[in-house]
Amino acid sequence: MKIVIFQIEPWGRQAFEGLEGEHELVYESGQMNATMAARYVDADIIPTFIHSKLDGDVLRKFFKLKLIATRSTGFDHIELDTCAEKDIKVANAPTYGDNTVAEHVFALPLAA
Repeated sequence: MKIVIFQIEPWGRQAFEGLEGEHELVYESGQMNATMAARYVDADIIPTFIHSKLDGDVLRKFFKLKLIATRSTGFDHIELDTCAEKDIKVANAPTYGDNTVAEHVFALPLAA
């Protein structure tokens, strides 16, 4: 499978190293947009983050896409209706940042 990983920092690549060899991996530090989508129309899986807007125009460019895996809790940057039409599954990280948000909330009064 061809996996095109968007919005990936150099330190984040190690999370995908176990897939190398078995799958074709492409790392893109930039955000997904219509121009980027046109370069990777044959992608099977797209792991991305919140700054990549996956609207209908972008999603319709892909002819093999099976899964979008957003590395975030929120998925409002992905047009789910178009995903349903094209039978593209969407996965998120529902508990991403739970502890850090709670820690920040309690740190604010202590800092005051």
